[in-house]
Amino acid sequence: MRYIPRTEIDGRALSAVAVGRDLQIADVTSNKALEFGMTSEINTTVDYDLTQLWAEAFRTAGFNGMRYWARHEMSHTHACLALFADGGDRTHSATRPGDYVVTDIDLLVDRDDLWVALEKETGIQILDIPGTF
Repeated sequence: MRYIPRTEIDGRALSAVAVGRDLQIADVTSNKALEFGMTSEINTTVDYDLTQLWAEAFRTAGFNGMRYWARHEMSHTHACLALFADGGDRTHSATRPGDYVVTDIDLLVDRDDLWVALEKETGIQILDIPGTF
């Protein structure tokens, strides 16, 4: 059994995003990525300089994002999607439309269903840290 303190998920959110146009996505979950020198290491490395170099190469090549496996999700049934965009405020309005519109946000601390599934599938539990005196 592994435990994660609830403070690790405080301030994190799950967002639903609507996309206003067709996107070209680099799929690094595909074996075809081997043709470009990509290996499955890209899904497990903690070398974020390397992953950022790949992301920049994909963006330069005209891709709008990349599909990849989360390194802590072993079943490889749910892929992640990273969309490329400039940093900063992405406020969407009629006078300032954007390609990506956040349609829903759930704070992870409010999604008990996810924590039940996490424990069931991986044995990982989220625990409150006891107060100190």
